[in-house]
Amino acid sequence: MLPLITVVKFYSNPKSNTNNSVITRTLLKIGIIDSAWLKEVPEEKHPKQGELWKVKIIKEVEPGKPHGCFLLHPIEKVDQVNPLIYGMYDEEEVNGIILVHPHSFGSEDTENINWMLPVKTKHAIKEQNKYAAIVCLV
Repeated sequence: MLPLITVVKFYSNPKSNTNNSVITRTLLKIGIIDSAWLKEVPEEKHPKQGELWKVKIIKEVEPGKPHGCFLLHPIEKVDQVNPLIYGMYDEEEVNGIILVHPHSFGSEDTENINWMLPVKTKHAIKEQNKYAAIVCLV
C-alpha cells in the first residue's frame, strides 16, 4: 500500500518539545514529518503552519490502529486544492484506511490536480469507524 502521494494541510504542533514544529490531521490519523527528512532539508524549506503540501506517506506507525501516526516526506508546497465530492471518486478499504481514488474525468492531466476531501466527508468516514482517509494522487 505505501508509499502514497497525497495533499495535507500542516498546523502548529501543540507539543513544542519535538523536532516537528508542524503536524497534520488531514488524514484523520496524525501525520508528522519524518526526522530523516527534517535533518536532510534546510529549515527554511520546511512546511509552515497553515500551508498545503503534496507529501509522500512513507510509513504508518501502529498500522491498522487508530493511534500512532503516518510518517511523511514533503514533496512540494501547493497553492490550491480542489474538493472531492461524492461521485467524483472510488473508495477502497485497506486495513481500516479508506483510500480515495479520484476519477480521471477523461483527462490525462488528472494526476496534476491536487484533490482533498471536504471536512464533512472525512467526518462521515470517521463515523464508519475508519481511522484514516487518504486521497491517492498517483
